[in-house]
Amino acid sequence: MIDIGADKYRAEKVVLFNGKNWRIRLPGARDELALSQIDRRMKHLEKRIESGTASDADLDKLDELEKKMYTVYLGFFQDETEDNSQVKAWLDDTPFGMVKVILEDITKQAEAKLDATDATEKENLSQG
Repeated sequence: MIDIGADKYRAEKVVLFNGKNWRIRLPGARDELALSQIDRRMKHLEKRIESGTASDADLDKLDELEKKMYTVYLGFFQDETEDNSQVKAWLDDTPFGMVKVILEDITKQAEAKLDATDATEKENLSQG
């Protein structure tokens, strides 16, 4: 089980990830576009593989797309090590689908925390 807490996100852009503080950069529009394009191309290639019509070039392209996806996901997480080795090890062992779900969960928690903080600030302003 992966334990994720986004309580510190608002002030520090940090989440508690399995007991360790990792800096998080939430995906922007460019990231979402890149991931969407990669996903679409991978699905197309996977269909060709399943149907038995994939060439060696298709397999090479799939490998290239997987590396691009890894790089995009790697850009979202920064651990406390100089070489980001904890994040790299985690990404090496975690399927992309699971990384996507975890990132969505972090985003939802961070947005909820931001909304709650904004609501509290608005309430304080209206009372003050």
